[in-house]
Amino acid sequence: MTGTVEFQVTYNAAEYRSFAADKAAQEGHRPGFFGRLFLFAVASLAFAYKSRKVGSCSFRFDANGVRRRSKVGEMTIPWERIVAVTRFSQCYLMELERGGLPVPYRCLDAGQREAFERLVRENTKAGTLRALEPRAKT
Repeated sequence: MTGTVEFQVTYNAAEYRSFAADKAAQEGHRPGFFGRLFLFAVASLAFAYKSRKVGSCSFRFDANGVRRRSKVGEMTIPWERIVAVTRFSQCYLMELERGGLPVPYRCLDAGQREAFERLVRENTKAGTLRALEPRAKT
């Protein structure tokens, strides 16, 4: 066992919008002015809804997987369900078949980041962290 990483997070609107923009870029979308405005509005509304519904979260990462506690309850995700982990500009994104879990860098000190990345390498199918690489448009 390589250790345990635990932290609490209250997401903020700016990092949520940044995450949405990074995800759009990963999907190969390069929105113009109105597209960015639309993305800003949608991400802001989604953030308001999710932050009201879920609230602050506490996370625990260990060899068994990921546990998230919030005001909607506890969710446990085994590593096998994590499809990929991507480094975005302000967070890691743990991608699931449906949805994802952003892990903000600001919540982890250097030792926790190292332990988190080691857990990802040792326990996920891919075994690696991806850098944000936009998909080519077809």
